[in-house]
Amino acid sequence: MAIKELSPAILVLENVPEYQSTVSMHMIRETLTDWRYKLHEVIVGRELGAFEDRKRLCLIAVSEGLDFELDLQPVRRREQSLAAILEDIPVDSKCWRSCDYLDKKAVRDKQAGKGFSMQIVNGESLKVGCVGKGYSKWRSTEPLVKHPTDPSLKRLLTVNELSQIKTIDKSLVQGMSRTKQIELNGPERTWRGISGCGAEYCTMPEASVSGTRGSGMMATLPRRQCT
Repeated sequence: MAIKELSPAILVLENVPEYQSTVSMHMIRETLTDWRYKLHEVIVGRELGAFEDRKRLCLIAVSEGLDFELDLQPVRRREQSLAAILEDIPVDSKCWRSCDYLDKKAVRDKQAGKGFSMQIVNGESLKVGCVGKGYSKWRSTEPLVKHPTDPSLKRLLTVNELSQIKTIDKSLVQGMSRTKQIELNGPERTWRGISGCGAEYCTMPEASVSGTRGSGMMATLPRRQCT
């Protein structure tokens, strides 16, 4: 009802790619079409400038009569390798840990034919996989940085590294505990991908953003702001 009442010129909705084939998405398409929006759908990810390899479904709904052509371009130059992001952590820092239990779990998963494997990264890595809300729990399928000299040791990415990988302003989590900073960084969307879609036609200085981790995010742009 909020969309119908506000009647935004353009709105951007995002969610996981799998949402594209759901009944809910089908209903959204039908409703927006009935409200005279032209729909543009695209799967966006690191090609728009983020280092994290996270795919997102992005729907751009444009009011009929507005001149719009979807031509997404990178909004920043992505780092060539993880070396440009990694901080200089001393080799004897307490953040390095032995992960024997994760190594053993990886062996068991492989023997059981599971499609899980550890994601070990270093400065030469060209991307990192998805980092979730529970990253601080040292989960087996999320990126762990390899120790430069001792292969038995690994560490989590720092909050600063996570913010840069996800292209999120680290000031948004300043002052919080490390665990909370990681929790808030974890489920965040690949911001450059979503902002790239939103910036495709108009800037959104007063756009409203709503949604939860489960429902995705929606940004709406009032008609008067469109140039």
